[in-house]
Amino acid sequence: MYAEAEQIYRRYLVEDYRVAKAGGATKLTPEFLAVIGGEKLRDWKLGEIRAAKKGGYSIRGGSYVLVYAKRLAEQTRNGSDVGLSVCVDARSAIIYRKGRKLGPSLVVQEDMFFKRLDGAMKMWTNANARSVTKC
Repeated sequence: MYAEAEQIYRRYLVEDYRVAKAGGATKLTPEFLAVIGGEKLRDWKLGEIRAAKKGGYSIRGGSYVLVYAKRLAEQTRNGSDVGLSVCVDARSAIIYRKGRKLGPSLVVQEDMFFKRLDGAMKMWTNANARSVTKC
């Protein structure tokens, strides 16, 4: 189940990068809906991509690199099945606002929890999300 959860998270990162590069969105994409199952997590992501769209934020270049996805053995949250501690280095992606360069994106570490819904593993909830200097 952990390997499946990691693959779901990797799909999420690809879509997150694509939407950020496009300058946000007004609704969750089909891919976000396919990988995010938890309502609160969906609401948070929707708010984030709408704010990017409204504020004129986008990214250029670089990538979102999953540096690690470590098993959170025996840890669950809100009915989840498995958890991963993940760290993503997005510093190679440059943030722009209305065409003006702001600077590099961030390195983020968080605990992500996954649940099987209707036979498919999905992101369920997260915890301890924070910006760090390196993974």
